This record gives sequence, structure tokens and C-alpha cells, in this order.
Amino acid sequence: MQSDTVALRQVKKTGEPYLHTCPFGLTELAFPVRGEGGIVGYLIVGPTVSLSTTPNDRELCHLVCLKSTHFKEEALLAAAGKLPHCTDAQIEALEMMAFVVKEHIEGNRLLLPDRQTPGQLVRTYVKKNLSEKITLSKMSKNLHCSTVTLTEAFRREFGVTIMEYVLAERMKLARRLLLTTASITEIAYSCGYPDVEYFSKCFKRENGELSPTQWRKRQVVSSDSTTGEVL
Repeated sequence: MQSDTVALRQVKKTGEPYLHTCPFGLTELAFPVRGEGGIVGYLIVGPTVSLSTTPNDRELCHLVCLKSTHFKEEALLAAAGKLPHCTDAQIEALEMMAFVVKEHIEGNRLLLPDRQTPGQLVRTYVKKNLSEKITLSKMSKNLHCSTVTLTEAFRREFGVTIMEYVLAERMKLARRLLLTTASITEIAYSCGYPDVEYFSKCFKRENGELSPTQWRKRQVVSSDSTTGEVL
């Protein structure tokens, strides 16, 4: 941890990637992740044991570790044996891979704070994906937040569950489309229902047992009545 702290201070100071080896012989790569206004986080790759380190140096590192910790030699050697041992070429490849990951994080603004609350992020996501299959796991992955955090935050902010909100928004969209779109099948797909029968069942349950077709006819009658026209 002390070595990591020193490495991150160096990265913060220079703004450049930093390759370092701790006193125990473990090699790590530290990268700065930039955002608006400067460095917003760090990416650490490792640890690994560099094969360029001579056996004598590695043995010295083990002795230092034994003197500095309560670990027994057998446990230390067993732990060291589980670490990846990399050549200089492999470490260079890791550095290139980490650079690509860093670019992805920066390019997609994954570490930048969002001004929206978790509940507001859910609402935005739902509105953009009403025509798609919406699941909590997929939403969690896209919003980079646990399902528990999202569900609890949404209920706290809006007083309903996420799926209750999804249903309400789909019904709202369906009623709007019923006034402008002829095909019930097309409306069902636009509202995220690949099964027209299931869409009709959900619609009836949420709209006074009126089917989509019945609801549309009632709206037409109501509209014509207000204009004084007789069907």
C-alpha cells in the first residue's frame, strides 16, 4: 500500500504512466485517468513478478518480506508462487492493454460524476429504451450501478418500483400511439412488447379492461362528440 501511494503521487505529479517495483519484488503499472479539469482516477495493473529480476534479488525480496511481516516462509513462498511471472515483453504488452482500457474509460466518461441522481438516471434510461427489453441487470450494467442501489434509490425518489414505472411509461406511450398509429402490432413493438397478445392483456389490466382497439374507438367517439359531429 505504501508503494502504491508513492506510485500514485508520482503519476499525479507527472501526469504520465508509472512502472514501479515494490521492495517485495512486485511490479505494477499505474496510469492516470483524465477527465474534465484533470486527473479523476487511477488504473493499476498488477502485481506481477518481473523475470528480468535476478534470482538473488528475488530471494532478497523474500527475506525482506519475512523480516517485515508475520508471514511464515512457507506461506510466503506459496503466495509468491501464485503470482504471474512475466517477461519484459509481457509487461510491455500489459502496459499497452492498460492504455487501451484507460482510453475506453476516458472516452466513455465512466469516472465523471453525473449531475443526475440514480433515480433520475433510471428514468432517463427507461425513456430511451421503452421499445427494448428492460431488465434490472441490463440497466445496472449500463448505468454502472448495482441493482440494489438503483431500486432503493428509485423507490425513495419516486415512490414506485422501477418496473411499475416502466409499465406506466409504456402504457402512456401506447395511448399516445393509439391516436396516431393504425397497427396494434406496431404499437406493441414500439412499447417493448414482442407479443401482441401480452401487450393487449397488460393494456386491458391498466385501462379499465378496455382492449387497445376498444380504447381507441372510445377516444374517437369522445373527440367527435366534443366537435358536435354525429357518427
